[in-house]
Amino acid sequence: MDAIPKNKDSLSKETAAPDVRHREGGFLDGCSWMQICSSLQLSKREAEICNLALKERTEQQIAHELGISAHTVHTHFERLYRKLGVRSRCQLIVCLFRTYMNVMDRSPRD
Repeated sequence: MDAIPKNKDSLSKETAAPDVRHREGGFLDGCSWMQICSSLQLSKREAEICNLALKERTEQQIAHELGISAHTVHTHFERLYRKLGVRSRCQLIVCLFRTYMNVMDRSPRD
């Protein structure tokens, strides 16, 4: 398993999406993450929220990391749920994984 660099400046374009960095604890490379975001038509902020949700961050932690209020994070989650047709964070994560699997099925094989 490859080690994830500690210094975000050392991340290559293959491991970091332009707006959503592949940070410690992440499981997707930047290209896969961008494909998921594109497929679900996520905005930059929605992608950030989902990325942090995948890393099991609480609304308070997400708010602190993004420099916004916990109420705003909660509102982002509510809108994401509506947009993606889910009713909980668990269903949001399942939706992201299903989309990932669909993206992987469409990817050209080496």
